[in-house]
Amino acid sequence: CSEQRNFKKAIRLYHYSYKAYGTSYYEKDLCFNLGSAYFNIGDTASASESWLVAAQNGDKEAALLILKNNPKLAAQKGITNTNQFVSNDTIIFFGSVLIMPQFPGGERAFLTYIEKNFVYPAYEWEYGITGKVFVSFVVTPDGFVSDVKVLRGVAGGKGLDKEAVRVTESSPKWIPGKKNGEVVPVYYRMPISCSLK
Repeated sequence: CSEQRNFKKAIRLYHYSYKAYGTSYYEKDLCFNLGSAYFNIGDTASASESWLVAAQNGDKEAALLILKNNPKLAAQKGITNTNQFVSNDTIIFFGSVLIMPQFPGGERAFLTYIEKNFVYPAYEWEYGITGKVFVSFVVTPDGFVSDVKVLRGVAGGKGLDKEAVRVTESSPKWIPGKKNGEVVPVYYRMPISCSLK
């Protein structure tokens, strides 16, 4: 039917977009939509695999769809509720965490650390490229920053994206997050402003 043809066309489009963008800010939305297109043509297994990538990037709705439509995969990956997502086979808590991780001195102190240690790339400096880099990372139970990713970068400013990742990865130890009194790995998002001022 024409509806199925449309979903198959959408699948081809999402696959093309995924290859074009790779692991980027768009990965979560692309994989969520790709999973939905698969689901609408009756391919629950492929839908779940796509939703899993979206869930690994923090999409609660994708995790919920896996729970509802593929409980076996959910059990294999340790997804027991929508306040979790899976990364490298480790359950990362977010949203439901009772005590969020904290940089010593608070978020303002972390931004001060970024400002003091951010080295502006030569190309972006020369051409006056500014903007915000949105990064995500995991604060481990030991307080280290890991799995730093660019969710949305600066247009024409790849050097800014790379430097935002570098300076975030080099962060001093954080005070880890806790759930029910137990330290746990926690997913965190933060914008990093890149200005020539």
